[in-house]
Amino acid sequence: DNLEYQNLLSIVLINKKENIQAEKILKNIINKNPNYIDAIKNLANLYSDLNMHINAEIYFKKALSIEPNNTTLLDIYASTLLHLNKHNEASKILSKLIKSDPKNTNALINLGVINLEKNNFESAIEYLEKAKQTKKNDYKIYYNLGLLEDKRNSSEEAVKNFIHAIKLNPKHAQSYYNLACVFQQMGNIEGAYLNFQKAIKIKPNYIDAQINLSRLDLSR
Repeated sequence: DNLEYQNLLSIVLINKKENIQAEKILKNIINKNPNYIDAIKNLANLYSDLNMHINAEIYFKKALSIEPNNTTLLDIYASTLLHLNKHNEASKILSKLIKSDPKNTNALINLGVINLEKNNFESAIEYLEKAKQTKKNDYKIYYNLGLLEDKRNSSEEAVKNFIHAIKLNPKHAQSYYNLACVFQQMGNIEGAYLNFQKAIKIKPNYIDAQINLSRLDLSR
């Protein structure tokens, strides 16, 4: 039917990065049929990908009111709540996901992240190590272990984990940035300089990396 065609068209537009047009079409579908689940999910995912987390939360809630046990939706919704610093809500959903699937890597990582941000290091390590057992090739595990070791002032371990994260995902700008910060703390100025540059090459509008690189330029 016409709504199905419009929904498929929105997917094509999203793939072509024509996000404003896709958003307009998806909203039009939902206005015509407020329970059209595929359009609601697509709009929620679009907002999530665009880091428009407040908007994403609204549409994930709508989708979950129709499909409350959709684990994929719950997973992404929990990540959205994390971005909004709604840690308690996210924890409840993540715990529910792990209860139904103890090998849910994303849920384990996100619970590790929540505990890391609360400085509950032992719990954070426990979740991240469990995640490693389920999917040892996920760069996010090692990135967050790097953050954890940096917080614990274990610079050598932080470096190892950030380097491993980069090996698994060479396009993750934050890994280079945090590696550079640790190198800077260790007095390895050349290592810091190089990795700030790599972070900016991947993410040209990376303000923190630009500021730190400028400071290093001034001190050289």
